[in-house]
Amino acid sequence: MHQLPLLTPRSPSALSRLTIALALVLGVALAWAVIAELRFQRRTAEKVSEDYLSLLARERVESASSALRVAISGELGSQVGGTMGSVYEELPPPAPRGDARSALACGDTGSVGGSPSYFRIDLRDRGFLASPAASASTIEWVRDSIGAAMRTSPLPAGTFQSLAAPRGVVVYGVKYAPYNAPVAVYGLVTCPLALATIVTGAHARGAADSLVVLIATAGRDTLVRHNLESTRALARSDVAGVVLTAYPAFARPLAGIVIERDGVPSIALTLMLLGTVALASIAVVQLVRDRRAVRRQAELLTTLSHELRTPLAQILLYTETLALDRVRGDDAKRAAAQRIVDEARRLIETVSNVVGLTRQERATSSVTPVGPVIESAITRVRALSDARARVVVSVSGSPRVRLGDSALLQALTNVLDNALKFGSASQTVMVSAVRDGAIVRITVEDEGPGIPHAVRHRIWNKYFRANGASDASGAGIGLWIVRDIVVRAGGRVQADDAAKGGARVVIDLPAADDA
Repeated sequence: MHQLPLLTPRSPSALSRLTIALALVLGVALAWAVIAELRFQRRTAEKVSEDYLSLLARERVESASSALRVAISGELGSQVGGTMGSVYEELPPPAPRGDARSALACGDTGSVGGSPSYFRIDLRDRGFLASPAASASTIEWVRDSIGAAMRTSPLPAGTFQSLAAPRGVVVYGVKYAPYNAPVAVYGLVTCPLALATIVTGAHARGAADSLVVLIATAGRDTLVRHNLESTRALARSDVAGVVLTAYPAFARPLAGIVIERDGVPSIALTLMLLGTVALASIAVVQLVRDRRAVRRQAELLTTLSHELRTPLAQILLYTETLALDRVRGDDAKRAAAQRIVDEARRLIETVSNVVGLTRQERATSSVTPVGPVIESAITRVRALSDARARVVVSVSGSPRVRLGDSALLQALTNVLDNALKFGSASQTVMVSAVRDGAIVRITVEDEGPGIPHAVRHRIWNKYFRANGASDASGAGIGLWIVRDIVVRAGGRVQADDAAKGGARVVIDLPAADDA
C-alpha cells in the first residue's frame, strides 16, 4: 500500500545536507587560511614596526644630542679646545661671549637669572674666577662639586661633563697643556630648563617627533620627563653627562600595516570567501524551503484531524442510534438518516479540500482550458450537494490558463460550493470566463445574502466561516485553499458585491500565451 504524501515524514533534503557540508568544509579552510595570514601579518607588522621605531628613535636622539652638543661647544669650545703651548701660558677669560644672548640662557624663570654664570678654575694655583652674575653660594657650590668630580673621574680632553643639583646644572670641560697635563677647568652654571629647552626644541625629520618620546636625565635628576607606561628603550645617547633616551609613544603605532608575501594568493582567499557565502546562502534557502514544507505538512495534518473529527462523531452517533432502535417514528428515523447523509457529504467535502491542497504542491504550470474545468466543477458540486439552483455559464472564446487542471478544478469547486450553499434554492448562479490581456478573469456571482464588507478581508483565512453561523456546513478552509492555489499560480482573487445583492468572487489567473 502506498503511503499518502500528506503523512510522509519530511527531513532535510540531500541537497541541503550536501550544501551545508561543503559550506562547512570550505568555511573551515577559509578560516584556517585567514587565521594563518593574520598571524603572519601580525608578526611581520610587529617586526617592521619595531625596526621603524628604532630608526625614528635613533634620529630623535641624534637630533637632540647634536643640538645639545652644538650649544655646549658654542659656550665652552673656545676655552677648552686645543692644547696650550705651555703650562705657564696665560689662560683666557671664563666668559666667551659679549652682549649676545647665550643658547643656555634660562630666561626670567631660571634659578640663576637670564644668562648663565661662567667660571674658571686654575688648577695650577686653585684660583677661582667667576662672572659677576655668580653669587657667593654658587661659587662655593661649584668649587666643591668640580673638585670632587675631578678627583673621582678626570675628564678627557675635548669632552664635557654636567652635574645637576637643586641649585642648577654645571657644565664644564678641561683645558690641557702638552703631555696631557690639565691646566684649567672652564664651565658655566645654568638651570635645567635651559638644557630641557634645547633637547625638546631639536626636531627630527618625518614622524620621529610623534611616534617616539624623549627623556633627558642628568645624574639622578630628570631634565625632560614624560608619563609613559612603556619601559622599552629604543635608543640612548650620552652628551656631557646628559642621558637622552627614546621610548615608543604608542603600544603598537603600526599595527595596521599590510605586508605582501608569497603564500595563499589574495584571489584564492576571495574566491574561498565568495564560495563559502554562496554555499551558505544556498543552504539557508534550501533549509527555509524544507522548513516551510514541514510546517505546511504539519498544518495539513492538524487541519485534517480537526475537521474530520466532528462529522465522523456525528455519523457514528446517529448510526448507533438507528442500529439500537432508539428512534421512534418514521420521521425521526428519516431525520437521523438525513443527518448521516449531511455529515457524510461534509466529510467528503473536507477530504476533497485537504487532498486538493496536497495535490497543489505538485501542480504544474501546464496550459489548462477554462471552459471544460468549469463544467467539471459544476458536475462535482451537484454530486456533493442537494442544492438545485440554476447555474448559467458564459465563456468567451477558449481562454486557457497557466495552472494544472486539478488545482483549477479544486479552486472552482470551492467557490461554486459556497455560492450554492449560502444561496436560496431558486437563485441563479452566474459563472463567466473571459480573456483580458495577460490574464483570464473567472467570475462567480450568486444571489445569496452576500458578504459583509467588514469581514471580506477575513473570508480567506483558515477556519473562517463567511456567514458566522455555528451550524453552517464546511470546514472553513475552502476559500483559504482557493486563495492559496491562485496566489501560488501568480494570480489574484477578491470578493465584492454582486449586481443583484449577492456575493461575487473574481479570480484572475495568468493567461497562456497561445490562448
